[in-house]
Amino acid sequence: MGNKVLESTKVLVDNPSFVKINDFKLEEMANHFANQKWSLPSYESPVYPGCVGDDLVDFFILINTINFAFKDFETKKKYGTEFDGQYYRGAMGMFASLKKSFDEGLPLFDGAYLSDMPRDDLKKVFTGNIPIPMFEERLDILRQVGSTLHELYDDSFHNILDASNNRLFDDGNGFIERLIGDFPSFDDSVNYDGQIIRFDKRAQLVSAMLYGRFKKYNMELFEDIDELNVMADYILPQTLRDMGILEYESSLAERIDREEIILASSLEEMELRASTIHVAHRMIEQVNYRMPDDKKINVIHMDNALWSFFRSGKAEELGLKKTPHHLTPTIYY
Repeated sequence: MGNKVLESTKVLVDNPSFVKINDFKLEEMANHFANQKWSLPSYESPVYPGCVGDDLVDFFILINTINFAFKDFETKKKYGTEFDGQYYRGAMGMFASLKKSFDEGLPLFDGAYLSDMPRDDLKKVFTGNIPIPMFEERLDILRQVGSTLHELYDDSFHNILDASNNRLFDDGNGFIERLIGDFPSFDDSVNYDGQIIRFDKRAQLVSAMLYGRFKKYNMELFEDIDELNVMADYILPQTLRDMGILEYESSLAERIDREEIILASSLEEMELRASTIHVAHRMIEQVNYRMPDDKKINVIHMDNALWSFFRSGKAEELGLKKTPHHLTPTIYY
């Protein structure tokens, strides 16, 4: 069956109302990227387990069950916390909070515990500079995830991977298929005019993280890794807009620049995500056309390159300025 993300989102980019793709700028940036040195991210950090084994698998799946919404949508402050003498913000702040609590003995990998996780335990986990946004949604998801782990996977996250036959897609039995089929919060899809549009950001992200870390140690997870698409979130559309590749209709651009809410599953929000996915797919094709066979890149390379574009200083070298990203309250990214 394979990944339906690219195919299902095509309808949103063929005749867009709010987000258009500038083909000239796309080719220009593909030329720029083709000349850079590529490396596969290994997703290593003090806030992750250092091992390659069940604890790492458990942690990477755990964090991606609730990997969304770190900026307060009213105050615009971003969640952060201290861990091992360092301060971490946003997603890394949440990962740090979970790692610290696990190190202190909280059984966060145990489905039976998560299925009935006390509210006060999670509040303590997320002690930080501000209350973590969408706390209630996170608590509900962790309890739902725990119940499914208890019922289907012997209480353990890594059993999802073990049951996946080293594939992301396998007639319903692959890793991503199990995540989106057995865990409702991973089902990142929208019914649009009777057609199911798939994005599956978090399910694809955890797959990329696992693949990248295991690949560093010459262990191949997921023989169909090239089925992935980029993980459409807040940052990638922002980066592609700043590159001039995504061009926003004026009212949408003004709303984003004023930091107004763009509703989840609105046509504007879906076009932002769909256009991001198709631009990245085309950029990979264009970069690989310019590369020798032994240097070709995949989605994980491109997703990481786009996500880190401003953080790496490459944008400043090209004279690009950073605009605000869109704000969408959602559990999906």
